[in-house]
Amino acid sequence: MQVENSETSEVQVLHPDLVVLSVGMGPAGSMADLAKKFGIRLEDTGFVKTVHDALDTTATLRPGIYVAGTAVAPKDIPDSVALGWIGSHAGIPRRGQVAIGVSSPFTLWWDKKTGSICYIDQTLLPGEERIVACRSVRKLARAIRRLEIRGAPALGVAGAFGVALAASVCRKKTLAPFLATVARDAEVLRATRPTAVNLAGD
Repeated sequence: MQVENSETSEVQVLHPDLVVLSVGMGPAGSMADLAKKFGIRLEDTGFVKTVHDALDTTATLRPGIYVAGTAVAPKDIPDSVALGWIGSHAGIPRRGQVAIGVSSPFTLWWDKKTGSICYIDQTLLPGEERIVACRSVRKLARAIRRLEIRGAPALGVAGAFGVALAASVCRKKTLAPFLATVARDAEVLRATRPTAVNLAGD
């Protein structure tokens, strides 16, 4: 059995005699009652249905009600804590501000016209929607470190887009220097370590 150490990203091979699944592997038995009480929908699996499986995993289909952790899907502790923080702040406007609706269905995307990575700055939500265009790997890495881009799916996409951006802006004319430059930029992204786990798996 292969397992990953979430603090070191090291993959280990274990040969256990017995495997006990965490209680977080399935929805709580009271989930149906809670869903009925709060008027939220459940997936066929019994977990709470959210707005989007990858882009918005804390907002339920009922405005103003947010969920996190194992209410949504099997989660480990770091993911549960991160989603709990996001969910707890999602519906709270900053002082003197009101929550706004977001115009884009995506938090991160590639702009083909400009060759830029565009993202919604997550640190300003819900009071302000600011779309940032990014044309350098170092600016993207800074955005990740500052949590302007957050959430495991968005971070994975940001890493992939970042390598594509590195390749698109590289001006090396021959293959070896080109590959070395892209690899160096990819390492900059990998070293951001926005969570306890590397941005890129080994």
